[in-house]
Amino acid sequence: MRYERKAQAYVDEAAAGNYVPSPWLRFLSRVSESNTETELRWCQPDGVLIDIFTGQITIVEFKLQHTSEAWFQTRQLYEPVLQSIFPTGLWAYSVVEIVCWMDPDVAFPERFSFLPDINEARPGQFHVHIWNPRRG
Repeated sequence: MRYERKAQAYVDEAAAGNYVPSPWLRFLSRVSESNTETELRWCQPDGVLIDIFTGQITIVEFKLQHTSEAWFQTRQLYEPVLQSIFPTGLWAYSVVEIVCWMDPDVAFPERFSFLPDINEARPGQFHVHIWNPRRG
C-alpha cells in the first residue's frame, strides 16, 4: 500500500489535473450467464486519466511487479464498466500498469509496450510504466 500511495501522488502530479484516483464505480452484473437477473456491484480501479481534449481514457493500475492480474482487472472488469459510462464511440481507451520492477519472463495475455511518459498512452494499447520512488 505504501508504493500505491506514493505512485498515486506521482501520477496526480504528472497528469496535471486529468487524474481521478481510486474512483468507486457501480454497475449491474448478471447473476449468471443463463439468467437475466442482475445484481448491483462495485469496482474500484486504482486510477483513471481522462483527457477531454483527445477523448481518451487511460485506466491506471499499480502493482509492485508486472503481473497478468493487472490485465484481467483492467481489461475484463474496469474497461467494460467504464465503457458503459463513457461509450467507445466517443472515447478511446488505453491501460497503463505502473510497476516498481519488471520481470520480462512473466506470461502476459496481450502484447504490451513500455511507456516512458504516462501522458503518452496510445488508444487501444496496454502499456507498462516502470516507476521506482527511490529513483524518482
